[in-house]
Amino acid sequence: SSNCRWVLTVPAGRVQVEIIYSDIETSANCAFDSLEIYDGDYVCENTKIAAVCSRYPSGITGTYLSNGTSFLLKFKSDGSVSFTGYLIKFIQVEEAVSSNPLTSSDDQLMLGIGIGCACGATATLILVFIVSFFKSKCRSPKIASPRVKTVEPMNGGPHMRTPSVNGSVDSSDSISHSRNGFIRRPLTTSRRSSMIDGKSNGFLP
Repeated sequence: SSNCRWVLTVPAGRVQVEIIYSDIETSANCAFDSLEIYDGDYVCENTKIAAVCSRYPSGITGTYLSNGTSFLLKFKSDGSVSFTGYLIKFIQVEEAVSSNPLTSSDDQLMLGIGIGCACGATATLILVFIVSFFKSKCRSPKIASPRVKTVEPMNGGPHMRTPSVNGSVDSSDSISHSRNGFIRRPLTTSRRSSMIDGKSNGFLP
């Protein structure tokens, strides 16, 4: 007439239970006496992984591993026919460690090197572009040679003639010239005579 429960818990990792020996009354569906193992710390039909009810030496033995950090063991028996019971051992099992723990680190290192090379190449191209751009902007433009402009006379074409002293056209007088931006006009008859009179009177050098 027993109804017992034990919760086997480990602080980390998983629980491994080993049934070393069992000598329990045999019955259909373990209706009289039974030992049940549940994955977790509560009783639930969905988490039951074993039900033991068999006589020694044909008793069930085996090893079970939990998904979490605990197992629940439940033992029940009726009020008649007794047997010796069972022997169980349980241990804590650490999580499996990768056989090559440096693999992920190596992958990350290679990925970092690849990203670094790509960034370096991109930065170099950008720097070359910037240097070329400023170099082209800083070049001094070529100084173009000044264009000579021909200045035409103010009145008339290139064959304009000026009147002579006697009123006729004097071909010896030159046409209007452009020198330093000033226009030199040919002298008329009255201006010539006045300049001659002034010079003779000592007014002009």
